[in-house]
Amino acid sequence: MSILFYSWANVEALLIIIISIIFNYFFGLIIKKIDQFPLKKKFTFTVAIIFNLLLLISFKYSNFLITNFLPGTIDLEFINFSKNYSIIGLSFFTFQTISYLADIYFKKIAPEKNFINFALYISFFPKLIAGPIVRYTDIKNDLSTRTITPDNFLNGINRFILGLGKKIIIGDTTGKIADNIFALTQGDLTTPLAWLGLVCFTLQIYFDFSGYSDMAIGLGKMFGFNLPENFNYPYISKSIKEFWQRWHISLSTWLKDYLYIPLGGNRKGKYRNYLNLMIVFALCGFWHGASWTFILWGVWYGLFSVIEKTPFGKFMESRNSIVKHLYTLLVIMFSWVLFKTTTVGESLAYFKALFGMANTTSDYYVEMYLNSETLTIIALGIISSTPAYEVLKNHLKKHQSPYLKTSLYLANIIFVSIIFLLSITAIATQTYTPFLYAQF
Repeated sequence: MSILFYSWANVEALLIIIISIIFNYFFGLIIKKIDQFPLKKKFTFTVAIIFNLLLLISFKYSNFLITNFLPGTIDLEFINFSKNYSIIGLSFFTFQTISYLADIYFKKIAPEKNFINFALYISFFPKLIAGPIVRYTDIKNDLSTRTITPDNFLNGINRFILGLGKKIIIGDTTGKIADNIFALTQGDLTTPLAWLGLVCFTLQIYFDFSGYSDMAIGLGKMFGFNLPENFNYPYISKSIKEFWQRWHISLSTWLKDYLYIPLGGNRKGKYRNYLNLMIVFALCGFWHGASWTFILWGVWYGLFSVIEKTPFGKFMESRNSIVKHLYTLLVIMFSWVLFKTTTVGESLAYFKALFGMANTTSDYYVEMYLNSETLTIIALGIISSTPAYEVLKNHLKKHQSPYLKTSLYLANIIFVSIIFLLSITAIATQTYTPFLYAQF
């Protein structure tokens, strides 16, 4: 059923995931089988990693690499498969296969002998399109022995609907404003508009992506799978290091365990540590997309990760919470300019508008994009970016009487039902709005 689900988007791309499943299943078995022959084992592991990276490069990065480094030497129509096929979720399931093979190589896990179980690990439909990046150890037991209970099923429905509401109600509403403002020409983009667009995109990307993760986790619970959490209120962070402990957790921990630590981490001196951070974040940006803006987005975070290890980092640690939070939030928001724009020139033009350096005679005003509905959604998004609801819920739990417990239970049912109805109504009346991270 997961394979059928995947084929719905692009049946031609189905061949790639099937090839990935078959080859990596046998690579895992072979690496384990030749465990007593270190050189053969290392060679096989290397070939397996190269195979997976070549799949990723061929269908995602070939056009970028050829255009930037081999212009005019290769027929793009012939070599650039990514022009003809969109391999949805390629970056996600490729990282899963690499982590699976690495864990077998370093004897952290035994290979999965049941082909159907392995195929399900790679293709399980809730997390297939946009994560979270699930490691084999996360769902190893669930693949063979699952327990589906009414409570878990109900919790899964609840989590799914909340994620759907995040995406449809907050993510799509703020996304429309962001898309319209970022599409303005430099001459039309005023400073107030630029800041409104940036605030809206900051909300959109969080609620769109975390909404998908919530939906995936909720669907997993309904089927007896426990998928890992992927977000933990990242916008309340007080440092860039903390932000990456809260944002896209499955990616940041993957990069730490399979790239940063193997490169040497912080074990080989201060300057090597700085270099490792820059490499990891530059590749993190490149993982997101084949363009210079994504690479610069990664370099931006690498730079601030390095800066926070200098005396500046100690200086910031001594500041009060408001200052630390404001600094972190500005760094994050400025990074989204690079993430949202498609060229470096567009990024620079947007930064100029943010700081009032753009020459504009625009007839566009902030009021054109704001009304009572959008203002309410933006305010709801800002509040929901904090753990205010969790704090309130935990506070009420401490003072629960049987009557209050029943009332809260009924209130939750009504709340979730309203979100579901609003989301379905919005879906029925709006155009197609894909998840942002599905493109990666």
